[in-house]
Amino acid sequence: MSSIGETLRRERLRRNLKLDQISLELKISSKFLEAIESEEFDKLPGTIFAKNFVRQYAHLLGLDE
Repeated sequence: MSSIGETLRRERLRRNLKLDQISLELKISSKFLEAIESEEFDKLPGTIFAKNFVRQYAHLLGLDE
């Protein structure tokens, strides 16, 4: 089974989306999105934010939140 970050990254690339596009749509820093994709959750502002960011990102890509 793929990791959360890997799944999000793969789906983003499959849809030919750039992190900047997603960042603008979700109003989440592209640095935070990069951290999510690379599973570096310690770079996010906190657990509650991390969960919310991942849910928003998954929802945008049409994945199960």
